[in-house]
Amino acid sequence: APAAAALYHEAAARGGRTDRALALNALATALAQAGQVDSAAGLWDEALRLEPKNPAILVNAGFLAERRGHKTLAEQHYRNALLGAPRNAFALAHLGTLMMEQKRLGDAVAFGRQSVAIQPNAENLERYGWSLFLTGDLKGAETHLRRALEAEPNRLEALFRLGGVLMKQGRTAEGRQALQQVAQRAGNTPLGQLAQRALQGR
Repeated sequence: APAAAALYHEAAARGGRTDRALALNALATALAQAGQVDSAAGLWDEALRLEPKNPAILVNAGFLAERRGHKTLAEQHYRNALLGAPRNAFALAHLGTLMMEQKRLGDAVAFGRQSVAIQPNAENLERYGWSLFLTGDLKGAETHLRRALEAEPNRLEALFRLGGVLMKQGRTAEGRQALQQVAQRAGNTPLGQLAQRALQGR
């Protein structure tokens, strides 16, 4: 945060709107990483007043709004970011998640498909796979969850979801094996407890 603050003061001294906005973005990012989310939100609001169409600032502000539970604002920021950067995989993936939460599954699948076409990392593959599961495409869900695990073998959230997909397909032994691995490796965490309950049929 001190380095980001120094960058902001240097940019402010130069006086350019874009420089000030990007410096505010950097300072807000540092504050958010330090857990000072309210201060970060205020700085991103100020940055957006200076540069309301900047995709990087919009994505960061959207992610913070999503973390704080301000889902409508997050969606607005992500959609605005895509106007200037239509291939921003982060915005696409997170819009997919927001659409899943709203039960807008067609939109969720569409955003997820675009995100993995641009950036097929484990997180995006897992999100997309889960959107396919919610639409009833069990084979597609399995394929993308397995791809997520190939990219990141220790991603226990993807393994847990894969277990659920396999169980839904009637492949009980394979599904239980995946859930047992999650239960053992996640231990007494919320995810580990979810896996235990799934194994117990609850």
